[in-house]
Amino acid sequence: MSILELGAIGELVSSLAIVVALAGIFYQVRQSNASQQNEFHAAALGAFTPLRLAVLSDREVAELFVRATTEPDSLDEADSLRLTQLFAHNLWTNYVLWTRSQRAEIREFDVEYWERSLRAHMSPVLARRFWSQEGFRFPNGPFRAMVDRIVAELEAEGPVVQTSD
Repeated sequence: MSILELGAIGELVSSLAIVVALAGIFYQVRQSNASQQNEFHAAALGAFTPLRLAVLSDREVAELFVRATTEPDSLDEADSLRLTQLFAHNLWTNYVLWTRSQRAEIREFDVEYWERSLRAHMSPVLARRFWSQEGFRFPNGPFRAMVDRIVAELEAEGPVVQTSD
């Protein structure tokens, strides 16, 4: 075997090694993306869990949300402050999750679901008041524009009317 033939064989072997190395890197990137997606879902669940648990386990908090939706003027200053803090926490959590989803950190991003969720969150008059007073603190961009649009649509629909059976 001549030196040229040995060089050709060496070149072939090194080319195959590069292909195998690239396949390994591709596999690792896919695993990393799946891991990041799992972490994102865990963070999202963790961010909303305290609010859900408060509503589910504390009747007073649940009644506070109902009154915020049906009788916002009946709330005293302490209840208004509590709700404002809950709205702020929920909106900032939504903003952080929205931002991460826009950076393609999650693949299955459903804009309609997000809008329905925000629409439900912004349905109490106090939430819309909060947004009108504090919405400017959120960075300009698609999230702020979406909340502005949802709030405008809800305002155009008028107040929620409580019906009794």
